[in-house]
Amino acid sequence: MEDKLLLTTKECVDYIGIGETTLRNLAKTYDDIPHIFIGTKLYFIKSELNKWLVEHQGEILK
Repeated sequence: MEDKLLLTTKECVDYIGIGETTLRNLAKTYDDIPHIFIGTKLYFIKSELNKWLVEHQGEILK
């Protein structure tokens, strides 16, 4: 998984350790979370997700 550019929802959940519903809610709530839809599938941009998490460190996310 380390060399992948995009993570599926399942891979992202495993990678950052939160539930799938929480992850999908974050993607809906925060326009700046680095995600992309390809067709109807939701993917997360791994390198940008790492940056996003660091930038939001210490915040209470809803």
